[in-house]
Amino acid sequence: MFQFGPLDQGYWPDGILTPPSDEAARFDVAYLKEIGCNMVRVHVKVHPRRWYYHCDRLGLLVWQDMVCTRKFEPKITPAGARQWETEQASMIESLFNHPAVIVWTVFNEGWGQYDTERLVEWTRSIDPTRLVNAASGWTDEIVGDLRDIHDYSFHPALPDAPDPLQRAFVLGECGGFDVLIPGHKWHVDQTLVPRVDPLGDGGREKYETPEQWEERYVEWIEGLRLMRSVGLQAAVYTQITDVEHEPNGWLTYDRRVSKIPADRLAELHRTLYADVPHLTPIIPVAPPEGRGAAWSYRLGSPPENWTSAKTEPEGFDRGSAPFGNARTGPLAASTICNIQELCMRTTFRAPAAERLAVVARTAGTSEIYVNGTLVKRLVNSVHDADVTISIFALPRETARLLRPEGNVLAVRVVPAQRVRDGVWLADFGLYGIGR
Repeated sequence: MFQFGPLDQGYWPDGILTPPSDEAARFDVAYLKEIGCNMVRVHVKVHPRRWYYHCDRLGLLVWQDMVCTRKFEPKITPAGARQWETEQASMIESLFNHPAVIVWTVFNEGWGQYDTERLVEWTRSIDPTRLVNAASGWTDEIVGDLRDIHDYSFHPALPDAPDPLQRAFVLGECGGFDVLIPGHKWHVDQTLVPRVDPLGDGGREKYETPEQWEERYVEWIEGLRLMRSVGLQAAVYTQITDVEHEPNGWLTYDRRVSKIPADRLAELHRTLYADVPHLTPIIPVAPPEGRGAAWSYRLGSPPENWTSAKTEPEGFDRGSAPFGNARTGPLAASTICNIQELCMRTTFRAPAAERLAVVARTAGTSEIYVNGTLVKRLVNSVHDADVTISIFALPRETARLLRPEGNVLAVRVVPAQRVRDGVWLADFGLYGIGR
């Protein structure tokens, strides 16, 4: 079952970390059910027990964070560790009888993180009935039941290599789009500078109006649904409500306004639980540890017009994807090359599909061209420096660029400066999106 819901920091303007009433606690849970969520991640706090009762009663799954020590504490003292473990054991025992709780998250983004492997097993020893998420965000120690990634780019990515523990791949934080609603701001003079970049992938977008956000949110949800085809099993949107200076909630901080109407959110979110769209390969990515499509490629800066030339540009060689520097293992390359700028191009016939999707396997930034027109700038990276995989739909306008006699797909890749174990790879695929 795919799981989707928000990050919930549990703040209220008239109670701070305490809901002002039982009805206020019930309202938040009921709203999430109304908009089509089936889970919620409680972020570095513990709600009152009545909140968990409402989750039990209304049927909302809970991922519960343990409450971290000081965020960036450079050293955990023995006394501090004993106190933290005492408090976390008390929390687990207190919430044990709430069936809605299904995940204990031990650490978040490395905040106060220590003895990760021991504490995962310690958590399991207290409660062997729930899943344990060792580290949400990064600082993964290859333990626990989830591989949890935080990715706020518009097109998030997952680690490409198979997980050695066969853990579920989840986006523990993503989205986080800012919209301010006049009359419902915590800081009355707060402003934002709009940032919308359909061509790029430069991080969290900011919108002038809820209508502008809704238009982009449709595309973002479509991308999450496509990501299920490459292994995504849950996603946590940041966040349920605005929180003081953070205007990225579905709801305003006072809970008076759902920035996108609740029925529209429900309609969009229901698509995440439907079957993944059928993908018809046009230029397929390589199968696991296999050889992929043939490309022309060049290392270093390319010549002019290389993205659109109908004939082979000078200085290009022929090779099969994946391109990379590993000769063996799950990220083994078919064409061996050093970690440096890579330009690759191939040809394809115009497909019958109305929409096209790109699968990107790499670590770094990429520019994707169709017949010489830039159609997407992409950032494929996570904090742990893995080679990643992502899939996203190209703009609908891309169909107007296609020619019946033949087309050129060209990709320029600039590798990430840091990659896990020194292993780098590049492979791109083009697919038609079905229903």
